[in-house]
Amino acid sequence: MPLKIFVEDEKLKIKIDGSLTINEVLNMKKELSKLINAKNINFDLSEIQEFDSAGFQLLYTFIRDKRKEGITVIIDGISEIVRNFQETYNLEL
Repeated sequence: MPLKIFVEDEKLKIKIDGSLTINEVLNMKKELSKLINAKNINFDLSEIQEFDSAGFQLLYTFIRDKRKEGITVIIDGISEIVRNFQETYNLEL
């Protein structure tokens, strides 16, 4: 789970490459918990190749909580595997 975090156009960009499964969730949660001062967050999920319900739950709760805090969270890109997961289980990020 390579995680790239950078600022572009005053937005915090988070790009996840490879895998976001139960094996990566703990480390990913630790990294995401450090992002407390962001006002705008853009996720790029276009390079995720493995994805499971644990990965979805982490992203869903992070995005939900940030939106409740008034932070804008946008999904810029989404891989076919993430899209298929969402369609199969009728879930949205």
